[in-house]
Amino acid sequence: MSVTAKPANDARAWSRGEPFTLFSERDGNMVCPGIARLPCGDLLVNVCRDGDYPLSRTRMLRSDDGGASWREDDLHHDFLPVKSPVVLDDGLVRVYGEAADVKGTDGKEYLYFYCDSTDGGRTFSEIKTGRYTLTEHEQPGPTIQGSAYWGVHLDLVVYRRALLEAAGWRMPRPRPGVGLPECFEARLRGPLGGSQRSCLTLVDGSMLSFDSACIAGERADPRNVGKSLLALVSHDRGVSWQSQGVAATYQAGAFPYEGYAHADCLPPWEHGYYEGSAVQLADGRVYATMRSGGGGVPLCHAWSADGGRTWTPPQPIDRRVCGVAPKLLKLADGTLALCHGRPGIFVMFDPSGTGEHWQVDDRFDLTDGERLTLETNARPFVNRPDCNALLDHVNAPRATLDWVKPEILDAHYYSWENVDMCEVEPGRILVVYDLQSWVEEPGAPHRNTIRGTWLTERSD
Repeated sequence: MSVTAKPANDARAWSRGEPFTLFSERDGNMVCPGIARLPCGDLLVNVCRDGDYPLSRTRMLRSDDGGASWREDDLHHDFLPVKSPVVLDDGLVRVYGEAADVKGTDGKEYLYFYCDSTDGGRTFSEIKTGRYTLTEHEQPGPTIQGSAYWGVHLDLVVYRRALLEAAGWRMPRPRPGVGLPECFEARLRGPLGGSQRSCLTLVDGSMLSFDSACIAGERADPRNVGKSLLALVSHDRGVSWQSQGVAATYQAGAFPYEGYAHADCLPPWEHGYYEGSAVQLADGRVYATMRSGGGGVPLCHAWSADGGRTWTPPQPIDRRVCGVAPKLLKLADGTLALCHGRPGIFVMFDPSGTGEHWQVDDRFDLTDGERLTLETNARPFVNRPDCNALLDHVNAPRATLDWVKPEILDAHYYSWENVDMCEVEPGRILVVYDLQSWVEEPGAPHRNTIRGTWLTERSD
């Protein structure tokens, strides 16, 4: 059935509610929430509970009353320390765990755990095991020990015991004077299919997701990561994946797009396209947005007319639409919605449903509802040593950020600004994000919290 898009002049068609707290703790390290509406009607929020680290665990929050109340919902905690839910169009809900390389395969073969729900997400199956072979462009990645440059909490590897031992790695308890456990040589990958943020079921039933990899034979500057964004396809409901095409090709002299003036501000690890999110438009094309240089750098977008095999060259959406972890939604009426952040936390709409007419001037800045937190500017309890000031992770000259609140640019790392959202019902969107230094009332101690706010379509 075709969808009639709204007229492009439908500017202030939405209103923003007051923010509220889903979950908070005094000295926590919850970051980067994701949200999904399950077919049973429940809402599920998953959040990294140990900080923005490899080896972090997941905290899951469930609401069965439309978001009015939330409770912790553990799911196979001993087997799935990381949980990534994907909702398929036929009502199947799959929760992926991360993957570990199978010992003796040189990081090419991976084993992972997952579970399924056939009742819309109310209950889930016992653990299932899947195997995955890297596509021709994907690289194995660093070992667990090699990831320690992050300041990784290696003691958290115990939560991967079942996965690592299933993949053939021995995991003895460390003892004084004994070398590192064998399992530290294993490699961990994120969940297959990404998450509800980045996994798309196409009209033909196949699934499209994204990954990043170096595909060029030689990099112009060996210090730079130089990763392209790959499109992967699954024809067996997300159990196995094959290379479908390259959604955005990294080009050293034209990154993130031809003519970008501040590439010299990008650290080596930001030279690449990451965090793709896509929707299928009413005309059948796939439209994708992606991280393209990190905080303060414009997000890019591209279109594919053949199911992700070939793509238009990546281009910036707007100089003010910057940051990380974009999430695209196609709403029930065909309108597109996009959330993104760093610096700031934003949601905007394209009533044309094409990705070509984003209403940047009329977007919502969710930090408008967090004035007390920003004005207090308390130093948060983050355990990442490189996350003190927000500007530590903004990769553009401050003079180019004239659209950002000054108090954000002068702030501690008040939020990871990785925002997510879902359409709970037509005309009603729930947006979630983290605050690292939330202040409930003047003089109160700050807390780590997951916050939410409703965007509601106006009826007048």
